[in-house]
Amino acid sequence: MIADSWKTARIALLGTTFAGVLLVLVKSILYPASSDRSVSAFDFPPTVPLSGWQAEESSSVTVPNDVPVVAAWNYRYFQDNLSLEIKMYYLTLEDGGMNQFIEKYAYGEFIPGKVLLRQQEQTGFYSLWQTEDRVNLGACINPRGGSTVTGDQFRQNRNIHDLQFSRIMFWLIGLVPLRDWRCLWTTLSVPIETGKSPQEIYPVLEQAWFSWYEWWQPRFPQP
Repeated sequence: MIADSWKTARIALLGTTFAGVLLVLVKSILYPASSDRSVSAFDFPPTVPLSGWQAEESSSVTVPNDVPVVAAWNYRYFQDNLSLEIKMYYLTLEDGGMNQFIEKYAYGEFIPGKVLLRQQEQTGFYSLWQTEDRVNLGACINPRGGSTVTGDQFRQNRNIHDLQFSRIMFWLIGLVPLRDWRCLWTTLSVPIETGKSPQEIYPVLEQAWFSWYEWWQPRFPQP
C-alpha cells in the first residue's frame, strides 16, 4: 500500500516537473526575453588568408552606438588590378532584428530592387547588390547552421540548430542561453569596373565569399 502511494507520488512529481520544463521551454521559444548574459570580447585577427588574393591591410571599424556590435574589422585584399574590401561585424541580434540591421547599416545606399538573394549548399544564403560605385555581397555567418540574410532565415536557423537536447540541458542549468543570437555579419565589395556589368563581377565576389566562409565558420567566436 505504501509502495503504491510512493509510486503514485513519484509519477505525479515527474509529471509536474516535466510540465514545468515544457512550459518554460515553450514560453522561451514564443516569447524570448532579452538575456543578461554578456558576450565575451573578441579580437579579430589582423590577417586572414583568402585563396587567390593578397592581403593588403586591415583596421578596426567604428560603428554607431545604437548597434549591438561587440567588435568590427575591415580587411583589404588585391588580385591583379582588382581591390576587395571585407567588413566584419560581430554582433548580437537577440530580437531577431536582422532585417532592421541590414537595412539601416549593412546595405548602404543600394539601388532599389537590385538586391538578389542566393543560396549555396555548402555555405547557405547570401545577398548580392550594388551601390553607385561598388558591387557587394553580404551574409550573416551563424554560430551553427548555414549563413543567413533575412530575419526569418536567422530565426529559423536558431530554432533548428539551437533547440537541440544537448543545448536545452545546458540551458536548464544556466550554462548557455536557449538560442544563440550572435552573428558575424560579413560584407564583401569591389569597385564597379569600367565596361563590366555587376553580373560579371558577382562570380568574383562569390568565390571569395565561399573561401572566406570556409575559414570563418569553424572559427566562430566563443560565447
